[in-house]
Amino acid sequence: MFKLKKIIKNIFITSFLVTFLMPHIFDAQNQPKFIKNLGQFHQNIHFKLEHNAGNIYFEKNGVRFDLYQKEKINELKHGNTKFKNVLGHRYKSSFINANKEVEILGEKKLDTYHNYFIGNKRNKWKSNVPIFTSVRYNNLYDNIDLNYYSYGGKLKYDFIVHPEADIKALQIQYDGLDSIYLKSGHLVLKTLLGNVIEQAPIGYQIVNGSKKNISCKLILKEDILSFKIDEKYDKSIDLIIDPILIFSTY
Repeated sequence: MFKLKKIIKNIFITSFLVTFLMPHIFDAQNQPKFIKNLGQFHQNIHFKLEHNAGNIYFEKNGVRFDLYQKEKINELKHGNTKFKNVLGHRYKSSFINANKEVEILGEKKLDTYHNYFIGNKRNKWKSNVPIFTSVRYNNLYDNIDLNYYSYGGKLKYDFIVHPEADIKALQIQYDGLDSIYLKSGHLVLKTLLGNVIEQAPIGYQIVNGSKKNISCKLILKEDILSFKIDEKYDKSIDLIIDPILIFSTY
């Protein structure tokens, strides 16, 4: 069922020094930083989020999570290189039958930026790389957008279901997990390093300036996640579906 290689063992310390000890600029509110790819990352990556549990890569057809042992990463950041290896776990969430021409944009640009001067190939060096506090997938599915951002220190995503959208088209396949299951309405993603929880979603609409909650729930069939709306709603108004990912804080 799960094809993706799960365990990243014997990671060379030098790679962590490049990834995690590179100088970063943190603002006072410690906001998440979605880094735009200008050629410093693999071509499949549009944005990278450096999370204190690892790295998250936003690609056209899904999102890839590279998680590492948080306590060892924190020590590496402070110059402790005594570790021979750091355990990690990689998994991916893929958008099934999503639009091939989806537009992925950074939103709420920060005044700060990153510079990448790694290696001796100057054409790979990138300066003034823009950083954003959220990422948006425009028209991921017909009339459905997807937003990633931070809320209360947690990574959060919203599906914005516009009028005339078919919510049944929205399906996410998970690959690379030890196991995946629903518990009390929440999605539990089991990894080598512990569980990642996607909280039961909250659906709502803004009707005449007021927020109206719409009952919705997660449906899991093997490794494919979908969403079900449990009550009638006004299909002429945007519907927001917003779970929260819990594995760490920024």
